Amino acid sequence: MKKFVISFVLVSILLLTGCNGFGGENTAQQDIGYDKGAMTKQEAFRDSSSESSNTETSDVETPYPRKIIKNAEISLEVKNPKDISKTIETRVQELDGWVVESNTRGDDVHVNVDLNVRIPASELTPFVDWLKELGKVHYSRIYSDEITLEYYNMQARLENAKKQKEQYLEILKKANTIEEVLQVQSYLDSVQDRIDSGTRQMEVWNLQVDHSMVSISLSQSPQTVKLNEDPTWDIMSLQDVGRRFRNSFVSFFNSFFGFLIELLVQIFSVYLWIALLIWGLWVGIRKLFQIRHRKKTK
Repeated sequence: MKKFVISFVLVSILLLTGCNGFGGENTAQQDIGYDKGAMTKQEAFRDSSSESSNTETSDVETPYPRKIIKNAEISLEVKNPKDISKTIETRVQELDGWVVESNTRGDDVHVNVDLNVRIPASELTPFVDWLKELGKVHYSRIYSDEITLEYYNMQARLENAKKQKEQYLEILKKANTIEEVLQVQSYLDSVQDRIDSGTRQMEVWNLQVDHSMVSISLSQSPQTVKLNEDPTWDIMSLQDVGRRFRNSFVSFFNSFFGFLIELLVQIFSVYLWIALLIWGLWVGIRKLFQIRHRKKTK
């Protein structure tokens, strides 16, 4: 009988969470405090001021603050990208931000630097205006993504899952058999996975809402591309002149004598082959005369 009661309670919780669980928009509205006659989310969004900060409400009262992710992109032409990038990194640290990624391309003559930084969202517009003063602006954009609906739906689902976990823990205390414990534990593991996933998503959203990402591209101005070092006077001393003259004289005679030796070797080789050829012909002719002389004698 007790096993039947536990199973009935588990099934009841599953049915309730199926209607009001992690995927239901109605749960989000109930947990936030909505009823059927309340203002809709879209109406609340329209009444909020678009110029307000990411998490602050406007003068018109809304059930909850808006959640907006604001980011920016900017491309600048500067005299020295490496120095400017260091200046930007220092400014980011002063704003309690951090460098997400830094990439330097090119060589000592022509350099490009790409930076991705995160700064407090409230400092985004002043920071972009400050960047524009560092060089010639090729491209600049500030854009936003509103996640208010997704954020509070996830928050409601997360609270619902936590309550469900507490109910399972209470049921687990009343379980007597191993089968009952394992059955309740499987439901607990599933709920805990949803809680962990929802918590991580909320943490990511909070980070993105509170800290804006700024993508910065720095290119070097063509007018400031430096060549290698300018030529300078380099007059050799008499000792250096004498050393070079001696080295040239020795190198010349080494090459000359090497050429003569190589020539003699080649001439000797040619004469040797000619001598061998003449000797072979003489031996052959002599042998031929000897054969003819023997035939005549017979």
